[in-house]
Amino acid sequence: MSLFRNLARRLRAGFGRKRESPDPLRWNDPLAARIEWTPLKRGGTNILIRRFAEPDFDRVEFRATWGARLFAGFFMVFGPGVSIFITKSEIAEGRSLGWESLFPLAIGLVFLGVGGGMLLRLATPVVFDKRGGFFWKGRTPPGEAPDRPAGKDSVALKEIHAVQLVSEWCRSGMASYTSYELNLVTKDGRRLNVVDQAGLGEIRKDAEALGRFLGCPVWDATGQA
Repeated sequence: MSLFRNLARRLRAGFGRKRESPDPLRWNDPLAARIEWTPLKRGGTNILIRRFAEPDFDRVEFRATWGARLFAGFFMVFGPGVSIFITKSEIAEGRSLGWESLFPLAIGLVFLGVGGGMLLRLATPVVFDKRGGFFWKGRTPPGEAPDRPAGKDSVALKEIHAVQLVSEWCRSGMASYTSYELNLVTKDGRRLNVVDQAGLGEIRKDAEALGRFLGCPVWDATGQA
């Protein structure tokens, strides 16, 4: 019975958890009181997707972790693999393949598409480049894409005022977890998302490293020690 009581207590704590709003005055900056402190991207994730990397003194990136790549690869292999196994089993047992046999193949294609989409997103560069003077997400730097909309996943480094960390309590089915956002705050109060993932210790270290690279403060509103 104690197991069920502990489970019920954890569920009540999870469903009743409220996100405390940070006090902007703690950063002694008028801009902190003007910007939003709610998550910029809803949903989040419960795995560590990207980590800070410094190829050289003038360029840093947030690169996909091997764990995230393996997770995406699992979707691409598991779904089609199960579909092929089921189909081969039916053939081996002498069953005729009808329209119902397409169902496992369709499920396999869905898994393949989900995993492929994840890998494509993970392959998208997330770059801070002092030589070009920009932050951007994508394969083409802003200077080489003049038709890119202003503020669309890119901003001049000189416009970045602070690095913001916020948290979001998420529920997915029976699972619950906390996801953490690392955002950029521009001088005019706009916010741009860099990463949204699990791993409070890792994202704090990465935020501090990014703050040192940019020469700007880190506003940590995760509210955890």
